[in-house]
Amino acid sequence: MSKTWRTFIKELVRPMNLTERTQFEEAVGVTRTTINRWIRGEKGWPRPDNVKRLLAILTEEQQQEFLVLARKDPEFWEQLHATVSEEPANLPPLPPKWLDSFCYRLLRLQRDTPKPYRQLTGAILKEALTRLESHPNTGLEIIVATCMPPKDGKVRSLRASVGMGTSPWPDHQHTLNSLMGIESLAGYVVTKGHGEVIADLSDSSSLQLQVERATDAGSAAAFPILTQTHGTAGALLALSTQKNFFTEERITMLEIFADTIRLAFSETQFMSCIELGVLPPWDVQHTYFDSFRRRVNDAHQKALREGASPIHSEEQVFAQIEYELLQAGDRMEVHF
Repeated sequence: MSKTWRTFIKELVRPMNLTERTQFEEAVGVTRTTINRWIRGEKGWPRPDNVKRLLAILTEEQQQEFLVLARKDPEFWEQLHATVSEEPANLPPLPPKWLDSFCYRLLRLQRDTPKPYRQLTGAILKEALTRLESHPNTGLEIIVATCMPPKDGKVRSLRASVGMGTSPWPDHQHTLNSLMGIESLAGYVVTKGHGEVIADLSDSSSLQLQVERATDAGSAAAFPILTQTHGTAGALLALSTQKNFFTEERITMLEIFADTIRLAFSETQFMSCIELGVLPPWDVQHTYFDSFRRRVNDAHQKALREGASPIHSEEQVFAQIEYELLQAGDRMEVHF
């Protein structure tokens, strides 16, 4: 049996104790009998004001799941859509038609995969390339930059962890070895807490920020991956060979993908204390990362000789390179 908004509510209230259940009913503004009738399908649909109160107490991920499931009930969704038209500030805007089935696939993937980061980011980047690409000759790359583990309680850089692109950039999901600081577009949006678009990277009057290592890029956009309650996990960065590529429609889609990619992260990956440093450009960074695999292998062998676990060798080397690059970046200046 497929999941519905009714079974969503059932699963939501099932683990609640008496006190929690009472608080939930008061927050939504209904009685226990009414909620039980919703679950059993005996009492139509929740009134719009009850839905608004329900959404207000759900997490952002739960809100998204509930709205996806609500749309699968056409009569219920029509009622909510009418409310959105009358009072646009009270419910999230009507999503594009493709989004509900896409988000539902992601939620199932998240549920059925023990460690879903690679699978979820791969599915989201693939969908983003399909939706954003307008012409076969337009190169497009999308990168997920994640927060490096904190040092002394502060996140000091972002790691370009996974990407996907079309010619002239890699046309398949790939891993990137590079770090980004406040000098980068990804670092800038993480620090500011909002998205940013650079329509023409050759325009000296625009923000002078690094956009990873794509020398053929004509325009770029980035959006933070964040929640209001848990902090920031990183940024979604998009590069195009075409200038002025990121129209309002594409910007809206990128914001949607930055929101949905949160599903790939656990709560512990969202950071609240971020103080990015300045890092050297890629032409300097690559001199450090050229020896990355050798350094990882050396760390692995050293751990084995000392009887320690080698499973964190890659993370340890990344942390060492981050420290070295931050030291090199201290001699640089950044102006926005």
